[in-house]
Amino acid sequence: MEEKKSSVDYEIVGELEAGYWEPKSFPEYIELRRLSALIEAWKEQQSQERKLRKVIGYWLFILITFQIVAIFSIVFLDGFEIINVDATVVKIIIPGALAEVFGMGYLVVKYLFSPSVKDIYDILK
Repeated sequence: MEEKKSSVDYEIVGELEAGYWEPKSFPEYIELRRLSALIEAWKEQQSQERKLRKVIGYWLFILITFQIVAIFSIVFLDGFEIINVDATVVKIIIPGALAEVFGMGYLVVKYLFSPSVKDIYDILK
């Protein structure tokens, strides 16, 4: 026996594109709209996070490159005796800069490239 559809049900079915699942009742339609809105919001959040990570990664790369060039320049100028830097200062600057570069690289890998939400199903629960 077929259930008679109300005018609201016909309006709901008319909003869906051909080939999509059709809700059988108004509560199913509401749940479909809620999930659709949630998924769209999640996709937008992921897109914005991706853009932000790209900008931060770019600027961190520039900062690391600048530090390496600066340290190389100091050692180079000291080698040609254009500036005089004590040997103990050079021994401290180079490992310190390397430690800082590795530390920034670690932070980039750990926080910048880790997913914020492992799975959308975690949100839906």
